[in-house]
Amino acid sequence: MQKTFSKEEEEQIQRSLVRLQQHRRDALALLGVAHFNYNGIVRSREMVTEYENDQILGVVKRLLSPEVEASDIAMLAHMLVMKNRTMAQSLETVIGFEIEDLMRKEDADKI
Repeated sequence: MQKTFSKEEEEQIQRSLVRLQQHRRDALALLGVAHFNYNGIVRSREMVTEYENDQILGVVKRLLSPEVEASDIAMLAHMLVMKNRTMAQSLETVIGFEIEDLMRKEDADKI
């Protein structure tokens, strides 16, 4: 047995369906905007990381050239400490060992 609706009830149901469809469209539009914004944020972070990496690589390339400037070394040290403190400390230790080894070899050559 099917229930029959009055004309007023049918109109109310129809208005509710239209409102429901509008809410679905709005939700889909908001989802699209949220997706676009999220991707924009992710891409911005990637660009910042790429820029920082390019800066570090530029400084390292200049350090490998014959005309090294003290400001390049200071800039590299600053960037390295800001980006990865553990790596900076490891590099400090390795450089210390290399200097000690070089000094031992120089002292051995003097004898």
